[in-house]
Amino acid sequence: MPAAPFHQNFEQMQAYTLDLLHRQVIGDSLNFAGSVMNNVHLFLALLKGNGTNPQVDPEVQRQVQQEQQEFVRAQLDQKFDRLEKNFGVVCPLEDTITSMGLAMQALMQQNGMVGEAQLDESGELAFELQAPRDGQAVTSPQIPKDAIEPLAKVYRNGDRIFFSDTELPLIFVTVAIFADNLFGSVARYRRDLQSGE
Repeated sequence: MPAAPFHQNFEQMQAYTLDLLHRQVIGDSLNFAGSVMNNVHLFLALLKGNGTNPQVDPEVQRQVQQEQQEFVRAQLDQKFDRLEKNFGVVCPLEDTITSMGLAMQALMQQNGMVGEAQLDESGELAFELQAPRDGQAVTSPQIPKDAIEPLAKVYRNGDRIFFSDTELPLIFVTVAIFADNLFGSVARYRRDLQSGE
């Protein structure tokens, strides 16, 4: 039996476990989204610097490596800004990914309570989770766009970050769709380079 200060009743253990689960899911999703953004930036920077030439010029490679190091160290919002400014890539789920970062901040620093620092100009911390339409199971990595619908989840000042058992997996679905959109932007960017746009 654990020492008295570490002993928790069932409700305390359940709350602790749910908190850990939320941190893990949101943290892993943010890490994945960040990795996707880093890889997409690298591909786009190489395409921009080298064009459609299959041989990478050493000077271009050096410049891209320097840009990539700066990009990797940048904050999440700066990464979104750089992708848009340097490559014209607009991320449809940017606000939700940013909200995940703010939710993680609340989970780590404020015991899961939403505070002023996490709220937007309308006083909300809003998510647009991507959910399979009509509760369909997601069985393929290629999800048709008409099979997905947004599910709004909004927190206000003083609310506790909590996702239900059905909402929590939608964070993974949302990040997967975010990644698919970003990787698709690399193909579009290359196509635009080839067509001279």
